[in-house]
Amino acid sequence: MTNAKVLLVFLLLAVTGCASLRDGQRDQQPPTELAKSSLASCKEHFNDLDAAIDTAGVRDGSEARMENFPNLRANRFFASFAVDFKTEDARASAHFASWITELRRLDHAARDAEISNLPVAAATKLRMSKSDIPARTVDCAALMMNADMNSATRRADMVAAARVPDDYSAFKRLIGLYPLAKIPFFRGVEGWQRVAATKIQRAESIPLSAHSVTRYSPSSISSTENIYLKFRNARRSSLGIPSLSADEWMQLFDAHAPIFEVETASDDDRIGMLQWRDSAALDEAPLVDIARPSIYRRISYTRMGGKTYAQLVYSAWFPSRPRQQLFDLLSGALDSIIWRVTLDDDGAPLIYDSIHGCGCYHLFFPTSRMKLKPSPTGIIEWAFVPTSVPLVAPPQRIILQIASTSHYIVGMKSSTSANKNAQSKTYQWREEEELRSMPLTDGFTRSVFQSDGLISGTERGERFLFWPMGISSPGAMRQWGRHATAFVGVRHFDDADLFDARFAIASKP
Repeated sequence: MTNAKVLLVFLLLAVTGCASLRDGQRDQQPPTELAKSSLASCKEHFNDLDAAIDTAGVRDGSEARMENFPNLRANRFFASFAVDFKTEDARASAHFASWITELRRLDHAARDAEISNLPVAAATKLRMSKSDIPARTVDCAALMMNADMNSATRRADMVAAARVPDDYSAFKRLIGLYPLAKIPFFRGVEGWQRVAATKIQRAESIPLSAHSVTRYSPSSISSTENIYLKFRNARRSSLGIPSLSADEWMQLFDAHAPIFEVETASDDDRIGMLQWRDSAALDEAPLVDIARPSIYRRISYTRMGGKTYAQLVYSAWFPSRPRQQLFDLLSGALDSIIWRVTLDDDGAPLIYDSIHGCGCYHLFFPTSRMKLKPSPTGIIEWAFVPTSVPLVAPPQRIILQIASTSHYIVGMKSSTSANKNAQSKTYQWREEEELRSMPLTDGFTRSVFQSDGLISGTERGERFLFWPMGISSPGAMRQWGRHATAFVGVRHFDDADLFDARFAIASKP
C-alpha cells in the first residue's frame, strides 16, 4: 500500500473515530455479523503474522508492543499521556483519538520493517504473497482500531496497556548486590566526569592533538529566519506536536546541524554510512562506509511543564572503538555519537545533550534558560553538565570536538573559531529509520538491530564487570528507545520527563 493510501486510512480513522466518540452512542451499536467475521479474520492474521515474525527472529525492538493490541505500540513519550485518560469522558474525546492514532503509527512503522525483513519462506506461511502482507495488515489494523474505539472497555484497556518497561534487570541487580555495588561504581563515574569536564572546559585553548583533524559539515545550509517563523506559527496537535512538512523539518535539521571536528589517527575515526557486508552472518556487525560521510537524523519529543517540545537527533557512526591496550574492556566493533537539540516554541535551542550508541557518557549542555535542579540523592547519576554552551547565533553553529579512538566529546565551540588546519568534508543526510530494514547484497533486507534492540557483534568486555548495574550488555550499540544512560539509578535517553525532572525553564528575556 502506498504512503498516500496509508495516510488516508489514518485520516479517515481519526475523523470517523472522533465523530463517533462525540455522539455518545458507541457502546450501543454492536458490530454486525459480517464485521465480527472480518474482525476474527484480522485477529487471526495478526496472530499468524506475529508468529512468523518471532519465528524468523525479525522482531523490531524499538517501541513496546501493547498487550492484546497487536496493531498498537508505545514509546516513552506517548506512554506518558496515558495519565490524561483516567476517566471515560477523557477516553471519549478527540484528544484520545489523536493519541491512539499516534500509537497506531508507531506500530505501522515497526511492522513495515518487520514485514520487509521477513524471509520469503516465513511469509508463505501466512497464505499470501509477501507483497500482499502490508496492505492486509494496514486494512486489518484500521478495522480493529475502529472496533476498539467503539468499546469503552477496550478504550480503558488501551490506556492500561500503554506502558514501556525500563531497560534494567531487577534480577541482575538483585544477584549483583546492587545496593552495595553501586557505591564503587558511582565513585568511578564521578572520576570520569571530573576528567571529562576538565578536558571540555580547557578545549578552547588546547588543540585536539598532534593528529590530523577532519571537519565534517552539513552539505546544505538553509536560511534560518524563515523556518523559525514557520515553526513558531505551526499548527500543533492536541498532543503538542507541530505540523510541519518534510521539507520544513529538513530546514530545521540544517539550521541546527553541528559540525564535527574529529581527531583522525586512523580510519576508525572517520564518520560513514552503515551497510551490510557481503554474506553478512547474523552475529556480525554492519560495516561503516567511510567513503560516504553520513549523519542519521530522527525527530523525537519530550515534555516539560505539561508542554511538548520537539527534538532534533543527529547520529554519527564510526567503524569501531579500536583497542588501546591488550585488555581494553571498552573496545569493539562500531561506535557512534548521538547529539540531540531540544527546541523551544520559537525553534531555538533550549538544551543540548549527547550519548554514545551504547547509551554511555550522557552529557547535558543547557542554555542559559535551563537551570539544573539538585539531585534527590547523593548516589545517583543525575545530570552531568560539564560546561556551559557557547553562544551561537545563526548562521553560526556548534562545533563538536571529538577525540580519536574513544570518540569522546572533548570540546565545544562556535563555528567562528573553527580549526583552520582541518581537512574539510561534507556529510549527507540519512534517515535513522533506514537502519530498521537495511539492504543486503542479495536483494533482501535485515535490521541493524536484534529483537532486543542491541547490534550483534558490538559486545564489549566491560559487560563481564558491569552487569550488576542491571543493563543488558553494557557498551554494546543499541537501538533508539533502548538507551539506558545511567549505571547508578534508572535513566533512559528517551524518558518523557528526562529534562522536566532535572531542569527548570527560565522565562525568555
